[in-house]
Amino acid sequence: MTTINDVARYAGVAKKTVSRVLNNEPGVKPQTRELVKQAMATLGYVPSVSARRLAQQRANSIALGYCHDATSFPGLFQSMARLTESIATMHGIDTLLCAEGRNNEPSISKILTQFTQRSVDGAILLPPLSDDLTLVKILHEAKAPMLRIGCCHGVTEHIPSVAHHIEQAANQLATHLLQLGHRHIGVISGDSEQISNQLALEGFLSACRKHNIHHRQQFYTEANRTLSGGYQATEALLSLPQPPTAIVAFNNELAAGVLALSARWGLNIPDDLSVCCISDGSATEQQLMPVTHSSLMEESQVKTAIDEFLTSLRNAQHQPQINSLQPRLNDHGTTAKL
Repeated sequence: MTTINDVARYAGVAKKTVSRVLNNEPGVKPQTRELVKQAMATLGYVPSVSARRLAQQRANSIALGYCHDATSFPGLFQSMARLTESIATMHGIDTLLCAEGRNNEPSISKILTQFTQRSVDGAILLPPLSDDLTLVKILHEAKAPMLRIGCCHGVTEHIPSVAHHIEQAANQLATHLLQLGHRHIGVISGDSEQISNQLALEGFLSACRKHNIHHRQQFYTEANRTLSGGYQATEALLSLPQPPTAIVAFNNELAAGVLALSARWGLNIPDDLSVCCISDGSATEQQLMPVTHSSLMEESQVKTAIDEFLTSLRNAQHQPQINSLQPRLNDHGTTAKL
């Protein structure tokens, strides 16, 4: 079996030089680097992944933490998992999923154990785990590198994050509908115990207060944040004695449910009902049409943040940033003047 010593002798360089080329470290002339690569190709040298990890004291793996039955944005997890795995592969890093239910303590233990045992080099946290300050504090005190993606409540300058402003997104949609003349606006939210839903509702109500509108409690409903949840919530709202003329859904899947029920009842969007939603940037295959929405984040921005974070795991001098993303209103014609 060809060893690193064989490569060094064949290329006429020191063993340390070959090691630097393998680890893509600086300090090697381009000609020498190419010479070493040619030697490895000629000798058929395949570096030992386990040996490299041991020598580097790196696991070359990251944990992707999320809560599978309480995720505010199911589409967000799907798109972020795909994006993270793709970028991590380019960095030569494996992605390990850490999924738990509503009780986050197992995730805290799992991620922390994997880090201390060098099974992972850090973690990327999705909502609601990214907003769990207990988890964030424990990982931070253990000096575990992490990237938070979500509303990132309680962000500090020491922890890199991709923070969206869900309260501004909800405020933006409410303002949009109010300016169109709507006063009876239905709101379909998820679990009110989740910080993202609390912030979204406060953003919506803030816009109502600014326009001197009292939002009726009966126009607010919580639902399982899926298409079926949106369908059932819409049915309940439209069955009221005085139904809403517009509905704001707090994610893509809920909006798909609104459209499905509207189609079932023969309602014309937006003539009979205006519909808009907060979007996590992911597409919902079951959505019947593009919906007017406020985008929380763009994939390109998240991709840059993940790339910077993974680079920092290999290069301590590279410091990832805190990225604050502003929501953007995208009008797809599913809202109209009253």
